[in-house]
Amino acid sequence: MGGVSIGYNLGTWDHFRVQHSLNQEITRYSGNENIRSLAADWLPAWNVGLRFATPLEEGLFSKMLIDIRMRSSFDPPINTYSLTGSPQLLGIRSISFSLGFMF
Repeated sequence: MGGVSIGYNLGTWDHFRVQHSLNQEITRYSGNENIRSLAADWLPAWNVGLRFATPLEEGLFSKMLIDIRMRSSFDPPINTYSLTGSPQLLGIRSISFSLGFMF
């Protein structure tokens, strides 16, 4: 299967972990940064995936569905700067796996 979708951005967080060393001293930083203001509110994307339907012999359900999808935004990656000052590109991509049953 393939197609397009649109989503609404409820939150965009950058989870980071940085290790910096200077003159034999190691400093570690970690945390979360809310970068929602850098991303668009509406997120159009393309989707590709596979769906499998397996019939079930007896019982309440007639089929089991397995769905694997990849989603990637049409928008360009977000350019952010880490604690070290180097730029990072954050893309909006996801892979999902679903398991369902039909009556």
